[in-house]
Amino acid sequence: MSRRRLLALVAAGVAVALTVVEVAVAQDQLDLPDFLKADDQRPVMTPTAGQQVLVLEVDLSADGDKVSGRVRSQNVVDNFAPKSVARSGGDWEVRVSGEKPLTYAIPNPLTDVEIERLDDDKRPLQGAELQTLDWTLVVPLYADGQPLGATSVEVVDLLTGAVILKVDVPTRP
Repeated sequence: MSRRRLLALVAAGVAVALTVVEVAVAQDQLDLPDFLKADDQRPVMTPTAGQQVLVLEVDLSADGDKVSGRVRSQNVVDNFAPKSVARSGGDWEVRVSGEKPLTYAIPNPLTDVEIERLDDDKRPLQGAELQTLDWTLVVPLYADGQPLGATSVEVVDLLTGAVILKVDVPTRP
């Protein structure tokens, strides 16, 4: 190995060593965030008995104005109602039938889509309509903390009156 290469190799090694030392010194000077001690933490609220939701995995498809939904899976779980129930707005209505009926509106998920526009800085988003969609619908089976005694759920298009899907609520032990 030539003397010139040996000097270059030694210089590179010294540079790497100095960099490592600088990084170590910089880490000592950084302020580490303060974390809550375990005794200061509070557990997250959990649903009370009877606060259950029906989770539906649905394949939606549109053929012109006709929309149909096919339920791939359904499951009743202990959980809180989604915020969409309180907001209640849109072209579709979720109807829960049972001892205490519940209805609320939701937007049509096939038309409630925005995509990015690359050609217009003033309007960066534009609406879009989908022909198919894998959709998850979470339906509360309680209101005001009390079970509804739900037996079925249906989703209806308020503009056409068409039933998009209807399912029986499975009983849960």
